[in-house]
Amino acid sequence: DSKRRQALAIAFSRLPDPDSLQTTIFEMEMLGEDVVELLAKTTLLGPEEAQLMLSMESEMPAGVAWDRPEKYLLALADIPHVECRLTCWYLRTSGQMKKDETREWIGVLTRAVQVLDGSAPLKNFLGVVLTVGNYMNGGTNRGQADGFGVDALGKLSTVKASSDSNGTLLQFICNMFNKKYPGELQKLKADVAATAPAARVHLADSESAFRLFSNEVKSAIQMVEKVKANPVKEYKGHSPDPLAETVPAQMKALSEELDAIAVEVQGATESYEKLLVKFAVSGNARTKPTTDFFEIGKVLRWIYLSATSTGQIFQVPIVCTHLFGLLEWTISEACAPGSSLARVILLGVARALLSPPLAKQQQQALGGTAPWESFMPAPVLVH
Repeated sequence: DSKRRQALAIAFSRLPDPDSLQTTIFEMEMLGEDVVELLAKTTLLGPEEAQLMLSMESEMPAGVAWDRPEKYLLALADIPHVECRLTCWYLRTSGQMKKDETREWIGVLTRAVQVLDGSAPLKNFLGVVLTVGNYMNGGTNRGQADGFGVDALGKLSTVKASSDSNGTLLQFICNMFNKKYPGELQKLKADVAATAPAARVHLADSESAFRLFSNEVKSAIQMVEKVKANPVKEYKGHSPDPLAETVPAQMKALSEELDAIAVEVQGATESYEKLLVKFAVSGNARTKPTTDFFEIGKVLRWIYLSATSTGQIFQVPIVCTHLFGLLEWTISEACAPGSSLARVILLGVARALLSPPLAKQQQQALGGTAPWESFMPAPVLVH
């Protein structure tokens, strides 16, 4: 394979000469992590391939020799238990990085879950959203809801105010929340800031990668145990064999650390899935990725920016006031001397079609157009 040969030639150009490389790999020392990883992921020669190349080498004319890739592949094939040796070396050197990476995303995810689960400002804000939603849907089968889907938060800014072309339902809710719970917008901002890093954690992929690495360590331990039962006593004047002497204890210690971290991984996954249940989101760590769910953090940050960038209050016309006024006028007309039923009906229809939703005198009597909050009960969030 010409492509494989070219890739090997480039990779092996960074290595010491074949004889020195054999000694270094047998002793499992004095090579950088990147070189060890490169060798561990190299497809080595099998026993039959190595024997065939040695036979071909014995038949080569004088002055003809293998090129660099073939020389190094033959040198590697000559090292006892080379595949096990390189695998253990790679796992041992990359183990610390894998542990650090895993603990980092566990911490990020755990902090985000704790914030969303225990944030009082967030609960109060969702309570306001629920109350407003129930008021808007009053009289329909969608009213008197005990909760709402998290996706609804992203739609708040799409509902426009009827009296202000720039106002939105989101702005009204934010202003209402700020009046109901003074100072909690800043606390809400601080809380949701902790959820932002969690949106970059691919929980299912990270968990899968960790378990794969852990299983590779366990498989390597099984290979080491076989070598330990039949150790190499000496190789090119070097002994004892670290693969049988020191590596088994190192791999066992690494495996035990990974087992302890696996418990933390399981705990983080379970806490995330419990949060999904609490937010009434169907799915688990695989069907509802953290990268999707924690986008709620973006929505909440938009909410904060919306609340702090405008002082406008979202207001709606009090249509019911107009209807009561029309009813009052109809009754007075019907009771007037000389009024006929047909006249009352005709004038009533005309008044209903031509009158604005709020007559000026009605607004003055009510102190101006009232925002929704004048009708709102205290927010209640159902747990």
